[in-house]
Amino acid sequence: MLVNGNLVSRWLEEFYQENGLTPPHELYPFDEQKLRALGKERPIVRKVLKWCADNFKLPGDNGGIGLDIHPVEPAYNQQISALETTIQDYMEDKATLAQALRLGFSAVIGETIENVQIEKVVDVQVKAVDRGYLDFKIVGKENGKDVKIAVAVLQESGGLFVQATLKRLIDYRKFDLTRGCLVRSKQINKGAAKAQKYLSELLSAELAGEWVLLKTEDIKPLLALHFVMKGRENDELSEEQIIDFIRKKRIGIDNYLIGEILSNPSGQVPEDAIDEENESGNITLTEVANVVSVASDDLFQE
Repeated sequence: MLVNGNLVSRWLEEFYQENGLTPPHELYPFDEQKLRALGKERPIVRKVLKWCADNFKLPGDNGGIGLDIHPVEPAYNQQISALETTIQDYMEDKATLAQALRLGFSAVIGETIENVQIEKVVDVQVKAVDRGYLDFKIVGKENGKDVKIAVAVLQESGGLFVQATLKRLIDYRKFDLTRGCLVRSKQINKGAAKAQKYLSELLSAELAGEWVLLKTEDIKPLLALHFVMKGRENDELSEEQIIDFIRKKRIGIDNYLIGEILSNPSGQVPEDAIDEENESGNITLTEVANVVSVASDDLFQE
């Protein structure tokens, strides 16, 4: 592969599609040998971007068409490419998934999506015993009324941790909520009676909560942005540039997960949730630790 994998060909493909052009080859008008030489230097994406801008010359081009690449785009495309093979490594990582979702919401503050005008994204104020369950809260206006939506990413399989999360997600008064939203890809064990009870309450007409199905294709762009944000200093990028990129490319405002979390709740259990009871797998050390923690917490609360 040439410089940083297929980044250059990806930029060019997008450019030609946007301008309705058909190039003679995928790297046109760049010199492949020069690109290979640049690749041997292992440059950061910003240097690749500058080289492309300096060397992009089309025959007969008098400056009317240029390769307009956002400074964040190379790093974003690089992360998207990496996630093609690594995304399953993060689908059980509650903290990373929640941070990626929160970044997406932070980039759409001030926007109105699904009739919700987003004012801010904040932590849910909790006591020590309640930490680690509810990930963040979206505050805004829905048809003129205050809305406060707690989001809980819940990928654990352990029944006690699932139960403890749902128990907190339905406690609107304690956590100052108007709605609770569960983000999860898996079914909830039908034998977990308390968890099923709390889930029924969440999805009831009274609480009007929501279960949004987590899918890799929907979280992937937000994960890519999260990793770009974490590595921004190495790529010589600023937080402001990354937020600007998200806005200009509409990655947040058009994201399915963000739209579903804000949309009018269906009150339904997602039909496509994964049935873990019919899949093989071993419980992780993290899930064991969560079970022990929840058991001790609930012992003191009951």
